Parts: sequence; C-alpha cells; structure tokens
Amino acid sequence: MAYKLAEKVVREGKTVLSGLALGIDTSAHLGCLDAGGETIAVVGSGIDIVHPKENAWLQERIKFNGGLIMSEQPPGTKVNPTRLIARCRLQAALADKVIVVQCSNPSGTLHTAEFARRYGKPVYAVKFDDTTPQNAGNEYLLENGLAQPLNEKM
Repeated sequence: MAYKLAEKVVREGKTVLSGLALGIDTSAHLGCLDAGGETIAVVGSGIDIVHPKENAWLQERIKFNGGLIMSEQPPGTKVNPTRLIARCRLQAALADKVIVVQCSNPSGTLHTAEFARRYGKPVYAVKFDDTTPQNAGNEYLLENGLAQPLNEKM
C-alpha cells in the first residue's frame, strides 16, 4: 500500500517524504522513484552514515534520481533512539500531511503522528478490517480521533 500511495502522490505532482527505514519507508521511497518522482529521506544520523545499512543502495538511488537525504545531525553522528524521535519531529514539520500506512503500538511512527498533530498537520491512518499487533498503532490513532481513516483497499 505504501508503494501505491507513493505512486499516487507522484501523479498528483507532490513529493514523498519518509525516513529511509526498512519496510514501509522503503516501499514509499521506491513507489515514488519508480513513478518518476523525487523523494526526500529524513534520517536520524549524519548524512554520511547510512541507517539502516541495508538501505545504502536506496539512499544512492534517491540521490541519483534528484532526491534529497536530509538530517539535522552533523556528519559522523550515529543514530540512537533520541535522534530517531528528532527525525520524526522533522518529518512532521516538513510534511503537508502524514499518512500512517501501518504501525504497531508502541511505534516511532506514533511520534511522527503526534508531532504532526501539534503542528496542525492532518494525519491519516489506514483502517484495517482486522486489528493485529502490526497495525495496532493505526487502530489507536483512529479510535482516539487522532487520525482520519484511509481504507486498506485503496
């Protein structure tokens, strides 16, 4: 779903911003790139350190295709939990809206959603037919009126 949403965003002439993490972030960046768009990866380390290392190829592809790797951390800074939360804050500040495709509870993604709400940005969360540990964060956001629903069959 992240891949398809990213393709849709590109067709609307918009930019995809995500965090270069494995899984959903990777899918969003790839959907954007495969649709011919430019994407921004906000990272929690210095831009000279790839985190996670498994996405070094993706970071290079983003740069090669005119995208941007962005960090508020100085070069040489390694990632840690506090810096990942800071990354969430920066993502929310830069985004027009936040779309939560799938997250557990607890999850770093919930930090991004909370920052977005503080900044007055709309938050959307995919609504799944069944709640699982993998999408319990989505359910939390929706049940508490913290996000607007998106249908999983989009």
